[in-house]
Amino acid sequence: MVDAVGAITKIVEVALRIKSAADTVKQNEDVCKQIKYRVEILSSTLSLHQNNTALMNNLAVKAALEALDTTFGEALKLFRECQQDTNFVLLFCKAGNLSQQ
Repeated sequence: MVDAVGAITKIVEVALRIKSAADTVKQNEDVCKQIKYRVEILSSTLSLHQNNTALMNNLAVKAALEALDTTFGEALKLFRECQQDTNFVLLFCKAGNLSQQ
């Protein structure tokens, strides 16, 4: 299982990338802003508890952090996909798939 403190550091770094990406998306802007807000809350909460040794040693917390790390990674990938496409026809074709994800 991953070191909890290291996992929080990684999650916070990804959260910062998500927040930055959310400001420049070209589609699904409202949804992206909602995700950005939630990521900010989770990131700040995790940062507050990063030095809580008892909490970080809890197996349930470690499992939750691993799941959150995966979720944030997937969210960042989607944000980057929403940023990159500039061709209107391509955006239209991919919009449904990206929205479902």
